[in-house]
Amino acid sequence: MKFTITLLLIVFWALSPAQNYTLQILHASDLEGGLNAIESAPYFASIIDKVEDDYENTLILSAGDNYIVGPFFGASSDPEVQQEIQEVYSIAFSSLATNFSDLNQDHGRVDISIMNIIGFDASALGNHEFDPGTEKLRSIISKDVSSDGKLKWNGSHFPYLSANLDFTFDENLTDLVEEGVQPLSYFQSFNENKKISGATYVEKSGEKIGIVGLTTPLLESISNPGSTHVKSSLNSPRSIASIIQPQINILHSMGINKIILLSHLQQIELEIELAKLLRHVDVIVAGGSDAICANENNRLLAGDKAVRLYPVVVESASGSQTAIVSTDGEYSYVGRLVLEFDEEGNVITSSLSNSVNGPIASDKESVVSLYGNERSAFSQGSKGELVRRLTDEVKKIVTEKDGNIFGKTSVYLEGRREKVRREETNLGNLTADANLNAARKVDPDVAISIKNGGGIRASIGEIRPSEYGSYELLPPQENKLSGKKTGEISQLDIENSLRFNNGLSIIELTPEGLRQVLEHAIDSWTDDGTPGGFPQLSGLMLVFNPEYPTQTKVRYVGLIDENGVLLEPIIIDGAVVGNPDRTYKLVTLDFLADGGNDYPFQQVLIKRQDLENEDLPEGLSDFAPAWTEQDALAEYLMEKFRFNAYSKKDLHPNRDTRIKNIQRLSE
Repeated sequence: MKFTITLLLIVFWALSPAQNYTLQILHASDLEGGLNAIESAPYFASIIDKVEDDYENTLILSAGDNYIVGPFFGASSDPEVQQEIQEVYSIAFSSLATNFSDLNQDHGRVDISIMNIIGFDASALGNHEFDPGTEKLRSIISKDVSSDGKLKWNGSHFPYLSANLDFTFDENLTDLVEEGVQPLSYFQSFNENKKISGATYVEKSGEKIGIVGLTTPLLESISNPGSTHVKSSLNSPRSIASIIQPQINILHSMGINKIILLSHLQQIELEIELAKLLRHVDVIVAGGSDAICANENNRLLAGDKAVRLYPVVVESASGSQTAIVSTDGEYSYVGRLVLEFDEEGNVITSSLSNSVNGPIASDKESVVSLYGNERSAFSQGSKGELVRRLTDEVKKIVTEKDGNIFGKTSVYLEGRREKVRREETNLGNLTADANLNAARKVDPDVAISIKNGGGIRASIGEIRPSEYGSYELLPPQENKLSGKKTGEISQLDIENSLRFNNGLSIIELTPEGLRQVLEHAIDSWTDDGTPGGFPQLSGLMLVFNPEYPTQTKVRYVGLIDENGVLLEPIIIDGAVVGNPDRTYKLVTLDFLADGGNDYPFQQVLIKRQDLENEDLPEGLSDFAPAWTEQDALAEYLMEKFRFNAYSKKDLHPNRDTRIKNIQRLSE
């Protein structure tokens, strides 16, 4: 009888449907602390703290660009931050037998500390991690122990992943790289100082989940990776797939049938196309584009719009379904994807319609909805409270800068990514004008200013919700702590917007050289792309047609004065007019002059003068190095708008006067 019952139980078990496996992925990208992160990061942390235990199996992941040069990044090096860092680590990681009382402050360490407290499991390497150089990258993510055994810095508690970078010849990073595939616990051990790998895996409830990292192939043209090299610089999905598929195959050969790709390609369209070419990838967390994927039930912050549904689902090369997710940066949203897998590791697409899926806005409203009140979200020792202690220290440091005033504006200065990388904006015009003004003090013959929209990192002003779900674009608002008045533009505004603070270079070139530069500048424009090389101009009117073939998109270029009056046509119907041997002098950023964003200045220039290297008189502003773009804007504001506010509103693209996109003129 016992045998019969046992046999029946075995048969029943064998015929029972397999239990689906549920995984929650909490994700972000482009955390890159700016001024917005001072308010949003604590909310982000408290949201994670609340929802991470809603499901047994949870991963917290980033698609890279976790810090960026700027006021937030710089505040980490202030001595006032050191004690708070030490105390926060001692509380957050009290269970570890580690003494944190000797931790030092340095650039970027508040950014990484916030991620450590939140509990990120892994991150892709983005391009901005490399901006300050690989020596600084090492100091941020690696452990530092003094000769007498004191822990001076603990580094990241999570691995940085990239399967398409070669660190062999980079002496700053090569010893931090783990060439094999190790479990996540290996990188999280305080006894281990390996911080970089192509992939890792983690076991949750008996199931292994693989995680692979991917960095933009454009890294060497848009950042400062030193002797770290991209295995292939071709920014095409097919080329990228050929590079990273072998790493994915290694995980699959280990019996891992659930694989997540952390991808920092900067354009979600590339991740979507890449997903169709890869095998065995179930989820792609996209980064670098700030693209918001959301559904109707997901509340977005004022001024934000979804570009795609959450998640985007495509069929992979192996016939299975791949879910692609993305959110906006600066801790503005917690991305939440809860999905189920069948026994073979395939995504069950019906599970993707879970009502909890989508971005959760990192603000008071979300926190109160989750906790019932804000106080509970920031109870002593909670993730939100510890992160807020760090951001409060940053706030104290940057408040002083917000009281250093240079000019006034009566309008919102448009610097949002989806604007400055796709069209002329008033902030783009203002900073291009400022650079031209600075260059003319050195050489009055400079007639043109060209800079890239990707170098503008934030607007100057405030977005405020108004009635019925709409919003207002306002000039900078009053800061009672610093004494700043509404409409005033401060040192902090300038540093936050122009975080890279590139130097200025004067270039001399022919009309044909100018044509090639402008063709490159607008060549990557698409309806929904946000290429960092898109130009912002002064002294020029540019008309282009994005539907034309490469190297024929520029249809008209004319030299204009400060009032937009035409002085001289240069290109008509795509062809240079007038004397082809005449030359023009323009000012640009030394980053672009060096070939950044693949600008062809080095191939077409006749002469180049780097103003930072010249022995030139300095102006009234002294917070930034002379003859840099921050300095140029500060000086220009003091000259032109110290008493009379800048008043030119940003216009719809069909009314722009400097950059005219024929495709949008009929809108």
